[in-house]
Amino acid sequence: MKIKFTRAPAIGRGRGSRRGLAAPVRGLVLAAGLFGAVVAGTAGTASAAVKAAVSPSLAAGAGAAVAAAHPPVGSYTATNPQNGEPVMFYVSAGQTSLQDISIPVVYLTCTPGGANVSEPFGMASVPLKSTGSFAATATQAGVYAGNKATFTYTFRGNYQGLNSSGVPTVTGTFKETLKFTDSAARTCTSGSQSWTAARDTQPRQTTAPPPVGSYTATNPQNGEPVTFYVSAGQTSLQDISIPVVYLNCAPGDANISEPFPVASVPLKSDGSFTATATQAGVYAGNKATFTYTFRGNFHSVGPSGAARAAGTFRETMTFTDSAARTCTSNTQSWTAARDAQPPQPKTAPPVGGYSATNPQNGEPITFSVPASRDRLHNIAIPVVYLNCAPGNLTISEPFSIAAIPLKPDRSFTATTTKTGVYNGHPAKFTDTFRGNFHGVAPSGAARAAGTFRETMTFTDSTKRTCTSNNQSWTATHT
Repeated sequence: MKIKFTRAPAIGRGRGSRRGLAAPVRGLVLAAGLFGAVVAGTAGTASAAVKAAVSPSLAAGAGAAVAAAHPPVGSYTATNPQNGEPVMFYVSAGQTSLQDISIPVVYLTCTPGGANVSEPFGMASVPLKSTGSFAATATQAGVYAGNKATFTYTFRGNYQGLNSSGVPTVTGTFKETLKFTDSAARTCTSGSQSWTAARDTQPRQTTAPPPVGSYTATNPQNGEPVTFYVSAGQTSLQDISIPVVYLNCAPGDANISEPFPVASVPLKSDGSFTATATQAGVYAGNKATFTYTFRGNFHSVGPSGAARAAGTFRETMTFTDSAARTCTSNTQSWTAARDAQPPQPKTAPPVGGYSATNPQNGEPITFSVPASRDRLHNIAIPVVYLNCAPGNLTISEPFSIAAIPLKPDRSFTATTTKTGVYNGHPAKFTDTFRGNFHGVAPSGAARAAGTFRETMTFTDSTKRTCTSNNQSWTATHT
């Protein structure tokens, strides 16, 4: 039976350590969760509409009986009885669903074999009935230990009203089941686990759109940051970036790491957002397809008073070498808070130089804003790494674009093509640079963020495509 309890570092980068667990032994697994509405007929309730401000106090008069059956809006925390890890969820602003349910670590026991593994638990939404009860079961396809796997999550319970301390309380159970086949068909389950959640102490929850600026969360796989910005018009999330995402491949059980870049995700009027983006690229000398999904909800303000959001991401890569392979992070949960930062100006970015870092190698990325403040000048990256298909050749090339117009909304994008020579062969170079200016950083310096990509094509003994894939960057005014 192929059950491992430690995992080798991902290619090119060591994995961050996670807090040790008491028995049972923590498994190797990449985290799993769930994206999307989980019950037929609940589509659109993944973020119940933020229509009107909801007070934690119960309504008086004729509506009191109805209000009492609905838990107040906001965040709730319970404890997983297996290990003391938190059980977290939010009551939507419309009090029609529980949203972004997350349990970082759930212990599962497998039959046959008796192995003990650990998996996270994540559900996007569970409908809340008029009686205050809720129940949903959701299923996700993924990968476990190099094998195709199915994850099933059940979350149910009831609103209990106020406890003896006057705090809204919810009780219920959860259950997670994992099925996969290695040398045998195996079923791993947590069994039903009971929990009691209390509403967190937090400011009054409002329905105002999320404030403009930068937000930061943590990738639960490795502690790396998850960053994004709310646009100046409060209509989208922009420049979503996760530097390192761990993927497990089936077949083969290879563990690799890849970045996660998404340019923009529309923000709905109810505070929810979801988008899936696909990128063609190269991995290890093979043509590859990368698929990114980022979804969630804004949840007013947290106990600190900072605006907050929660949701999930998932990255999947498919390629073919000796076999057709699917590599995935499964779905990972995150919780973000708005960074402390000055008021965000809506004016054109200040004149002068800007500097960022190429995440491939730490080399600088530089550009400038001229006195006209209507464009970027002299975009330059001294060294960009390209991987070639076929052949798995890795080469380095410079990147340069003379100028990019700056749009009124402070976004910019350009693609340039030029001919040249590589290793004695005619070659074509295509450079793309895009992004947005995002007001000012916590330091007070003007900032921008975006992505770049360089692709070179040439023919020697065969036609080859070499690319950096999409790479994220964040720049500040120097």
